[in-house]
Amino acid sequence: MNYKIEEKQAFEMFGVSTLVNADDENPFIEIPAFWTRCISDGTVNRIRTVAGLGDTSQIHGVLYNKKQENLSYMIGYFLPQSGLPDGFEKLQIPPQTYAIFSTGLYADGQSNIQDFWKRIWGEWFPSSNYESANGPELEMTYDRGNNMYEMEIWIPVVKKFGS
Repeated sequence: MNYKIEEKQAFEMFGVSTLVNADDENPFIEIPAFWTRCISDGTVNRIRTVAGLGDTSQIHGVLYNKKQENLSYMIGYFLPQSGLPDGFEKLQIPPQTYAIFSTGLYADGQSNIQDFWKRIWGEWFPSSNYESANGPELEMTYDRGNNMYEMEIWIPVVKKFGS
């Protein structure tokens, strides 16, 4: 599994969010449905426009405020210098150490990000010297040209006690 550990400074994002049922497979159903809704109702295009991005530029997802049965999920981008655009919410991302996992390059729409999340939690965490830390988890998507994309999953981590 391709990953790196990086310290990130605080930054702000803006976008729209929804409350997701965090039980079992629900996030793997509800989050893609939220993306579908935000694409079809024009929200994704509005985010791209106010962020100064082109029509095919990629925006990101953030999982935050995890509670027992719920979590919040934001579709958005980095907050513009001009401040919070009307109709969106702002999210402060604190400085943290992240384990950053890369999907590698894939053709448009073929990342299978849900299985990648499952592999990280099921394979990497149990065998690593890290455990998850409290904080937002990010899905960063990058357009690498020629209809090829790369996604990164950023999960805040701390070293396991005694490692």
